[in-house]
Amino acid sequence: MIVIDGIRGDMVLSACLRSDLAPIPLTLEATIRTTTETAAMFKDQAVITVNKTALRIVKSVPVHNADGGVQGKEPFSGTHIIAFPDGLQKFALPRKSAAIFENGSLAGAYRACGSNVPFQGDFALDSFACYVGEIPTFAIARALQEQGGVVMWRAGAMQAMSFRDLFAQTPLTDLTVDSSESVTSAHLIADQVPVFYSIGPDGQIITGPRKDAAQKLAYAPRKTQAQLNNMGRVLVNKRAVTGEVNPSVRAGNIINVQGTPMVVMTVAQFQANGSDGGAAEQYTRTWLGVLS
Repeated sequence: MIVIDGIRGDMVLSACLRSDLAPIPLTLEATIRTTTETAAMFKDQAVITVNKTALRIVKSVPVHNADGGVQGKEPFSGTHIIAFPDGLQKFALPRKSAAIFENGSLAGAYRACGSNVPFQGDFALDSFACYVGEIPTFAIARALQEQGGVVMWRAGAMQAMSFRDLFAQTPLTDLTVDSSESVTSAHLIADQVPVFYSIGPDGQIITGPRKDAAQKLAYAPRKTQAQLNNMGRVLVNKRAVTGEVNPSVRAGNIINVQGTPMVVMTVAQFQANGSDGGAAEQYTRTWLGVLS
């Protein structure tokens, strides 16, 4: 159940709370039926509390006749919103000034790009650069790729974790293959996961691990052998599961699929109350991946 403080549950026409292994690891997209008293709660840049987490609205679009009904002589009005954890909203905007440093940390990169959320776990960064006009999420994603790790949302804070520690976690549950949708494409992996190469200190070409002779190559300047190795190791989506609502499942959990540990890459908690004439529904959809 997705609960927004300050309004009744039947006023939430639909909502999707999604957690990801991404630089902004938690998002809410919802359509809210509003009244004169509640409309101000859902304006752009307003802060709302959803399941005990403070989220800042980054997009607010009025929806006229939101559920097809009327109140008095006027149709019900509503608002469609997108919200991020409060303190991360600047990560989706181009930088007005550059954030550049050497010998820092991932938490320091978040702070340099305007984040003030708590940070658990960390990675050392040899260098970090987010230039004027660049969106910080891309720079953070590059840093995570070079370090071989991910970030997730845990108990109101950012949590950084290496791939090794990620898969060393105790599985949350076991899953039978019959209940999931298989997603497999060797062609897609060869097309989208390149082998990175760079020039070493001695002027020789150094490369990351090559899995397939058909993989494309991509040049990455000033990278070490360790960074190239990390950059070639990625999470690949293998399965998708839709089932009953399970709020305990979050991105970063490990689920055993017939003995194979898979990481929850994305989980979407969806609900619709059916007041617009459609069917009421609630479900959890989970995307699972392995390390390639």
